[in-house]
Amino acid sequence: MKRQPKSEKAKETKAAILEATAHILLKDGFEKLNTNHVAEKAGVSVGSLYQYYSNKEEMFDDLLMGLLEKREARLRAAMDLTMITEPTEKTLEKVIDALLESDENDTRLEFYLVPLMFRANNEKRLLQRAQRMEEFTRPLIKAFLAVKNPRLLKRDMDVMTFVLIQALRGVVLGQSLPQARGLTKKKIKEELLLLLRSYLDVGRS
Repeated sequence: MKRQPKSEKAKETKAAILEATAHILLKDGFEKLNTNHVAEKAGVSVGSLYQYYSNKEEMFDDLLMGLLEKREARLRAAMDLTMITEPTEKTLEKVIDALLESDENDTRLEFYLVPLMFRANNEKRLLQRAQRMEEFTRPLIKAFLAVKNPRLLKRDMDVMTFVLIQALRGVVLGQSLPQARGLTKKKIKEELLLLLRSYLDVGRS
């Protein structure tokens, strides 16, 4: 990564570059995206673009980190110690809403960008952010499950938490798959609520 923007003008330029990158990626795909195309769409010179990014992989990385930061902020707002004491249904809905809140373009972008990071061997920041987010959510999920259904303490809570986190992540990314077309967020939310309730009901019957 090159120059970090400090002035408002520099921040606006960098934002325009990322917005142009997202637009081209969604409209034309990865193969047709190049720095000349991005610079033209952003309304900046190629030289100005190279002050911020050495290549398109760096643009992809920044774009993805921005998307993940937005979701992380929503999750942090939805998940705190109050989830242990507030009504179960309210907590479940808050968490699911935080996961599904992103618009369709953000979801599609994330679906495209994650494989590109691995393809470019540039996944380090992505994995670090995912690990950091799991370190934040894992203990809260464990505590939530244990308080809402103490019988779950007899099970392997590490495995349960892992499965839940990966299942939720898969649904979030899967929203941009062709087979997800026509599925409303309302319907997806209903099914996720059923999934989470089933975990909470283990051993109660």
